[in-house]
Amino acid sequence: MREVASVMQPLTAKPDELIINIGDAGDGMYVIHSGKVKVHFEMLTVAQLGPREVFGEMAILEAAPRNMSITALEETQLFFINRTAFRSIVGETIAKGIVNVLISRIKGDNSRMIEEFKKREKELTDLVNLRTLELQQKNEELVKTQKYKEQFLANMSHEIRTPMNAVVGMTNLLLNTTMNDQQTSYLRAIKHASNNLLVIINDILDFSKIEAGKLEIEKTDFNLRQTIKGVLDTLRFKAEEKWLALNVHVNPDIPEYLVGDPVRLNQILVNLTGNGIKFTAQGSVTIHCKLLEKKNEEVKLHFSVEDTGIGIAADKIDKLFQSFSQAESDTTRKYGGTGLGLSISKQLVELQGGTIGITSEYGKGTTFYFELTYPIGKAKAEQEDKMELSEKLKDLSVLLVDDDDYNQIVGKGTLEMLIKDVKVDIASNGREALDMLALKDYDIILMDVQMPEMDGLECTTRIRQLSGSKKDIKIMAMTASVIKSQVDKCFAVGMNDYISKPFVPQELYDKINKLSSKRN
Repeated sequence: MREVASVMQPLTAKPDELIINIGDAGDGMYVIHSGKVKVHFEMLTVAQLGPREVFGEMAILEAAPRNMSITALEETQLFFINRTAFRSIVGETIAKGIVNVLISRIKGDNSRMIEEFKKREKELTDLVNLRTLELQQKNEELVKTQKYKEQFLANMSHEIRTPMNAVVGMTNLLLNTTMNDQQTSYLRAIKHASNNLLVIINDILDFSKIEAGKLEIEKTDFNLRQTIKGVLDTLRFKAEEKWLALNVHVNPDIPEYLVGDPVRLNQILVNLTGNGIKFTAQGSVTIHCKLLEKKNEEVKLHFSVEDTGIGIAADKIDKLFQSFSQAESDTTRKYGGTGLGLSISKQLVELQGGTIGITSEYGKGTTFYFELTYPIGKAKAEQEDKMELSEKLKDLSVLLVDDDDYNQIVGKGTLEMLIKDVKVDIASNGREALDMLALKDYDIILMDVQMPEMDGLECTTRIRQLSGSKKDIKIMAMTASVIKSQVDKCFAVGMNDYISKPFVPQELYDKINKLSSKRN
């Protein structure tokens, strides 16, 4: 390359040379031919590859080809350069420029990506924080709702089971008196119906079991015919009020004892038979039990409940097993009921691995049927209604704390039937119990939980804070609540055991005997 320091006159390049200028004079790189300055046509492509700053000092004029007098450059630094060398330099420069462009763009893209990532990260973090806050708020609301629900169920349990305790307890007391056969039959029907009602109440009140699908099916030996007879005892009077015949046909080939859940079977049959009685104005309701198959110590049974009632239209049958559903909109007004019976029956049958269905003709009656499989069971001793008086805990001293007059009668009467010469004092609330305990020693306290003035939980807490031996007295809760959280509170304040109302007399005796082991 040869240099021309200053140009004030036309210059001529050699055939193999180009004259270029580098400096401040022009807007870019100029190629000089025969004393004239013009943008080199070969450089137009280069000029379109990138902005001037990419190429540094060897910038490309991004303009259309144009002529320019050499004198216009004046002090511009001019160089003569071989064409081939020029192309090599320009090519290398272009390559470096392109790489620089790519690197610059990558850096720019990375920067934008990083900024975008940071932006998205912030947005995501804000969203997570928002969702977390919402979940915390919802969780707090659920906790509050759960507390309200538990309190509601505890209150409902107390309000329902307290009068049920009086019904069941009085029935048990009456069964231990002298009566004629008809009176005994009536009382056994009351007892049977009450026991089954308690099972249903327990399932409704223990709401968590139903929600979680944890309703358990028992596996126990039971007498099939006695179970069906219990259905008749429960519904016979209802059928007689309407002058309906209530019939039962059980296949004689069916074994007497099976293994399963007699309470659930009773509940299904009572629902279906009661439904038949409700919708039948005249005629009969008949329970059939047929043997479908006997194999490997198991029997498959077909149960059906047939009535001569109003029947069901074909287009209404499908929705009958839905909760709160009845065939016609005016059915509830005319016949009553919640519409839950058939839905519950369907669930109970399916929980036991069976199937249920219906056939009906409008105006001519309905037949509900279901099939269940049971293992063949073994005979067992039937529980007697009469309770034998025990001398094992003779002279036991009991403080019974309960605010309900009927439950006081049931509690005192049951203890007197169970334990010879038992001594029972009664307090109507926790405050009275504390006063009586201060004046007298007792072997055990039977403590109700929900009472006015001072409840059983507070009373127990205060007893455990006493000085001397009285603080260690055995305390058993007699609670009308079966909600686990409520039972847990009894143990938390220092109670030794609990029994739910209505209680089974033998269970009450066994628990007292266990707590009062010093007297055995």
